[in-house]
Amino acid sequence: MDKETTVPKIRYVRLEERMEELKEDFAYVLDHVSEYHNRFGKDYLKLDLNPGAIEKYRTKLKNM
Repeated sequence: MDKETTVPKIRYVRLEERMEELKEDFAYVLDHVSEYHNRFGKDYLKLDLNPGAIEKYRTKLKNM
């Protein structure tokens, strides 16, 4: 017996796909974060991504 795919089911599947893509992007960004220890002040985090990649992620999040 064939089951019909309903609109809420399709939306749910698309949201799951977008969530997985977002998780992958976030994991990629976190992989490019380094912690730096400063002897004379606060420690800080350094993001090792080019500005184009950062802008791409910013645009992608804005369009979600």
